[in-house]
Amino acid sequence: MEEALICLEQEGLASLQIIFNIFRQKPITALFKAAQEKGVAIIVRLPLASGLLTGKMTTDTKFAKTDHRNFNRDGQSFNVGETFAGLPFDKGVELADELKALSRPG
Repeated sequence: MEEALICLEQEGLASLQIIFNIFRQKPITALFKAAQEKGVAIIVRLPLASGLLTGKMTTDTKFAKTDHRNFNRDGQSFNVGETFAGLPFDKGVELADELKALSRPG
């Protein structure tokens, strides 16, 4: 959010690309109003939290060796927030499973 707020101060900024999903809600209070006031569009990245929010993953789900969901789970290669919205995989699966009860079948 700190970087996004710095970017909002730049003249001519048309849009910001940020991570936003049900697990990463900070932009609602930290960024959205300021962006709206400046007429800056928000492009949402990782709306499904690297696939967690599809509801198709289990704690046994395996990813290819070259898949960031395999090699960056704890932020080893780049910002941990880029993978599963920064949540530990098992916790993310648990929370996604809990959300299934709140959604319609299919």
